[in-house]
Amino acid sequence: PVDDDVRRNALLVADALREAGAIVDEVSLTLPRADVLDAAAIHFAHGFGRLAEAEAAAHPGEVTAYLPAFAAWAERRAAGRSVLDGLELESGLHAALASTFADYDALICPTVGASGFVAGDDYVDHGLTVGGRQVDFYLESALTLAFNVLSRCPVLAVPSGVAGNGVPTGVQVVGRPYDDATPFAVGAAIEAVRPWPSVAPFGRGDDVGTGAPRR
Repeated sequence: PVDDDVRRNALLVADALREAGAIVDEVSLTLPRADVLDAAAIHFAHGFGRLAEAEAAAHPGEVTAYLPAFAAWAERRAAGRSVLDGLELESGLHAALASTFADYDALICPTVGASGFVAGDDYVDHGLTVGGRQVDFYLESALTLAFNVLSRCPVLAVPSGVAGNGVPTGVQVVGRPYDDATPFAVGAAIEAVRPWPSVAPFGRGDDVGTGAPRR
């Protein structure tokens, strides 16, 4: 799920690139949500999640509440499955991407589905609503999860605009495996056609400002 402001800004980025001469199509790409979450949980449960657990145990009272909650989410979602189980899920996700990259150089998609989080809320004992749907754990709103798992694909995050609540939104440019140069080239093009921070939030002026970006 993706909030309306996040989706709209991502589409405005696509429109701006298209108007500048790039070939930009909207494609149908199926990365099953459950497979992404399961693969990510296995990935983290056997790696960073274990480190988070150890640090929380070694330094009680000195870590944020969501650090051990993250480790617990990964362990619970992984449900005792092995690294090999995770690699099998990742292979299926890579196959879905391969068919898209056969015809396109890069993907542009939102970085985070939510248009903002409440400051000071650890989101430990509750989820949040994204795009009109309830997600159980805050991490499920991060569309970067798929590419934490599909880590052979280089990803560059670039601002896409500002939501109506004044919070910046972003897109991620995803390249073919090991093709680091293309995301940087596309990211530079996005900065040129939608300079930051001259992109105005909804209801506060034009979609794209006309002034030079402030530095």
